Amino acid sequence: MEQQVGGLRQEEGKRSGKKRSDTDEKNQRALNILRSLRGISSFLHGNAKLVEEQSQLNPILTWGMWELFDHPGLKVSELADNLVIHKSTCSNLLNKLQKKNLAYKDRGNQDQRVVRLYLTDEGSRLLQTMPRPDQGAIARALHDFSAADLAEMEKILGRLASATEIAKDGGDHDKP
Repeated sequence: MEQQVGGLRQEEGKRSGKKRSDTDEKNQRALNILRSLRGISSFLHGNAKLVEEQSQLNPILTWGMWELFDHPGLKVSELADNLVIHKSTCSNLLNKLQKKNLAYKDRGNQDQRVVRLYLTDEGSRLLQTMPRPDQGAIARALHDFSAADLAEMEKILGRLASATEIAKDGGDHDKP
């Protein structure tokens, strides 16, 4: 039989000292994870603010420009994957870069269906004055994890993201 203890469920009949210790350890781990998530969020937010102040561009536009600088000739779908955004969002981003004369699309000579993306000379010059967005630093750090660690992290963060979506939508987050 279970009862509520300090907001957490505890089975009756268990020794309270051992269970309390397990509960304390679980709570401490949850707090450590929350601190880590806040630190990552603060890191990304601070860098995005710096990038925006220095470039006068939305940080995702700047990140997109750096991707095109590092990988000239990307397709829209490849750029969207690199930026972890939807393809239609990426197309909107490219339209903004084109209007500012910072990037252009090229259909090439052989297959007119394939669109390749490039920075303009003006876009390349502007990058010389801009810092790199640190989303790339997070991506590079993730590459140092093993495939098994990434799979576990993906699973757990997916569950956390789903739980926060339920809470955001006002759903009952006590249900399994």
